[in-house]
Amino acid sequence: MNTKAKLRSFVAKLLIITTTSACLTTQSYAGAISTEAALATDRERILVLLDRPDVSAQLEAYGVKPSDAKARVGALSDAEIAQLSIDIDKAVAGAGGGEPIVALAGAVAVVVVVVVFAAILLVGAAIYGAAKLASRAFKSANADPYVER
Repeated sequence: MNTKAKLRSFVAKLLIITTTSACLTTQSYAGAISTEAALATDRERILVLLDRPDVSAQLEAYGVKPSDAKARVGALSDAEIAQLSIDIDKAVAGAGGGEPIVALAGAVAVVVVVVVFAAILLVGAAIYGAAKLASRAFKSANADPYVER
């Protein structure tokens, strides 16, 4: 089998594997929650969130005492609490509106992978061509000069 056929076979196998793996589902595990947590209102959920040490530390870094934040949550209307709860649910962990940055980084990563793969293929083809040329030159240099060609 020549190298071109081997390369086609390899690329075909790679495409079959990646396409098949893209269709496979991943397992997800869910833990049980308590009845109190399931029945908690949005206001209670936000107050529990304010009790977390990392949230308290960030509030203090902004110059807000956690007790003041809890008092402000207590003063919010039900509509404001519902909107705050929706905003918390929509917030991406660790982001700050970084969706465009993530999308750009993903696009750059795809481009880099494609360019690297193309470079590897080009270098491999050049090496194969040079080796084939050198093999022919070696064969012709070592050929019997008395044999007609």
